[in-house]
Amino acid sequence: MQHFDRLVKRCGGKSQLGKGLATGLLLYCIGALSIVGPVMAAVKGDQTMLMTNAMLDLVTAMVFGASFGWGMLLCAPVLLCWQGSIYLVAKFLSATFFSGPLITEISIVGGFLIATTGIDLLKIRDLKTLNLLPALLIPIIFFMFKDLIGI
Repeated sequence: MQHFDRLVKRCGGKSQLGKGLATGLLLYCIGALSIVGPVMAAVKGDQTMLMTNAMLDLVTAMVFGASFGWGMLLCAPVLLCWQGSIYLVAKFLSATFFSGPLITEISIVGGFLIATTGIDLLKIRDLKTLNLLPALLIPIIFFMFKDLIGI
């Protein structure tokens, strides 16, 4: 978390751009649709969730762009790399690995992370969402072990 805070201060300086970039990246990358959309596109060829996520990100990007300025365009390449890497991983793993229960669990964790970001944005409580990001790996690790054991 300290490394990210230093990076935000270096990129944004004393302006609000750094905080806007951090918030934008978190909202764009940890949402359930940002993870499930590329998986569904890779595994089943269904682009619906990916396009829905793109429209939601577009609206959010317009709001953040109006609030924080043109610097918010820096989020686009990061989002492309994030969703592209998820798509490639899902494409080359077996389609049976990304079962309905795994996608549901990842969606639950992603939804919780979005909720924590919203609580932090509303200043209800100071939550460090970046510290919670490894939670996205827990369902994947659980289902990997489940498949190995054969439960």
